[in-house]
Amino acid sequence: MYVEPSTNIKLLSNVPLDPSYEHTIYFSSSSAQSAYFSGLAKHSLTAQTYQRVNKGTMRVGLSADACYACNYLMFQNSGFGSKWFYAFITSVEYVNNAVTEITFEIDVMQTWFFNYSVGKCFIEREHSASDEIGENLVPETVNVGEYVFGNRTTSDLTLNYVVQTTCDPYTYEDILGSVYTMLDKKIVSGTYTFETDADSLVNYLYGIGLDGQHSDHQAEHQTQVANSTVAINIAPTTIKKLITHSGAMISGYAPRNKKLLQYPYTFIYVSNNQGGSAVYKFEYFLDSTPTFYVCGDRSGGSPAILYPSNYKNLGENTDEAITMSSFPAISFSSNYYDQWLARTQTQTLPNLLNGMTTSVAGGALTGNVAGAVAGAGLSTLGAIANLMNEGEQAKLQGSQTSGQTSGVISYWLGLLNFVVTTKCITPQIAHTIDDYFDKFGYATHRVKTPNRNVRPHWTFTKTVACTIKGSVPADDAKKICSIYNNGITFWKNGSEVGNYSLDNSV
Repeated sequence: MYVEPSTNIKLLSNVPLDPSYEHTIYFSSSSAQSAYFSGLAKHSLTAQTYQRVNKGTMRVGLSADACYACNYLMFQNSGFGSKWFYAFITSVEYVNNAVTEITFEIDVMQTWFFNYSVGKCFIEREHSASDEIGENLVPETVNVGEYVFGNRTTSDLTLNYVVQTTCDPYTYEDILGSVYTMLDKKIVSGTYTFETDADSLVNYLYGIGLDGQHSDHQAEHQTQVANSTVAINIAPTTIKKLITHSGAMISGYAPRNKKLLQYPYTFIYVSNNQGGSAVYKFEYFLDSTPTFYVCGDRSGGSPAILYPSNYKNLGENTDEAITMSSFPAISFSSNYYDQWLARTQTQTLPNLLNGMTTSVAGGALTGNVAGAVAGAGLSTLGAIANLMNEGEQAKLQGSQTSGQTSGVISYWLGLLNFVVTTKCITPQIAHTIDDYFDKFGYATHRVKTPNRNVRPHWTFTKTVACTIKGSVPADDAKKICSIYNNGITFWKNGSEVGNYSLDNSV
């Protein structure tokens, strides 16, 4: 039976696709697909004989020279259906002056584009549909190089001299204890604590009161200072305050992909300037805005603490606090004999009496009461003699310096502060990683349907064990799955294929 030739063949040039399948074009409809490729036709042939898909060759009534510029073709056996087949031209062979043989390979991605759907499979990496800080946290296998410092914020602790004593700093009268309030909680102390500046502290130590107006009994006051002062420190007067650090950044570079604005490409490094440090990640702060609480106890004996606010879903994340404890201690003069006497009155004399009672009781049990009393007396007298000798030695000591001035160099250098710093990769490394993310998206590591059209210009996807479902020959279906597993980029506009300079951000 005679079949009238009705096949349409179009030879195309400048089609930006090739058999490597690194790129393909995403179309929303088959009509848009055929219109695009038809627009690149260099030769259009009608009423041609039936073309077999798997044969891979066809002969056309054109000279070889007329076909050399063509790299793609499309054909439609219109007598048997409306489907267009798309193919790469792999070679052009001269037959005679009017006939050329073309070898082709079917483009399985375009030919069957609307004949299958991709099922859920493991996605190794792809471009994400959105790109906010903290949305894409799967680690990447890229080299980050060395870190450099960026923006810097200090806790700006207010430091002052903190004195613990048992006397009034103006009148030098005895004070047996005190109560102060910290964050609405009462704190009881066996000493009286006050804050002062350097000049007023000197007045206090000289015995003329903090205000310098109590010089009538200066010698007595100095003795009282020596007997009563327990400790002098440089310590923070801040009770609790909130500090805010700047947002995520790469120093000297503005990244296009926001994954570069999170760990390990940039993060917050907090130092206590005493060898301790902590790392905090921008992506775990509320709205990616780093805020920290700084707390200090003005008693001078407690460390200062810094901890993140609104971090990892906790309003005050004290579990991830960093402390600063080595505040300078200031030396001062004290009366060694008075301190010794106070100590022995409360400890040594009761022990002597207790020892004497024990000796007498032990002798009574053996029936030698008189001997026990005499022995106890001699033992006690010997102990008292030794005690009095210690007292004489203590008198000879006179005034002694208590405490030890330490850590003052940190105060001089302004290091008694927490320092909150942004650490980030270098601009050169950031540019390299940004280019990589531009082209290949982010590591995904999820089971889902692959993204093919979620960015303004191109979308890359790479699967593991891809599966498709549809009306596609088995060999071509297997090839399509292999293409997805190798990774492929879908471009929304054929004229933009390979142009990675476009802004593809969302």
